[in-house]
Amino acid sequence: MGREKNGEAKEPNPQNEATCRMAKKMKTEGAKKHYRKRKYLGEPPFAWIKSVMGFNQFSLRGVDNVTSEWNLACLAANLKRMHRKMAWT
Repeated sequence: MGREKNGEAKEPNPQNEATCRMAKKMKTEGAKKHYRKRKYLGEPPFAWIKSVMGFNQFSLRGVDNVTSEWNLACLAANLKRMHRKMAWT
């Protein structure tokens, strides 16, 4: 599913059924259109949390602690966005 240096997509390993199904699906125009949306839907919030809020690494260890810390960072980001969008008069 990756790309070669010349920009052409290489064929997936036939033993990986799921990868082959995804490659076949991605050849349709509808799937390409749907996956193009991922570029501007998912990445900017992560970049914004890292660059604007300065959240570059977790302070705590363990899955539960990291999950809590990530939820707190997302809450702060969403509150900041809501604050900007609300009409405070």
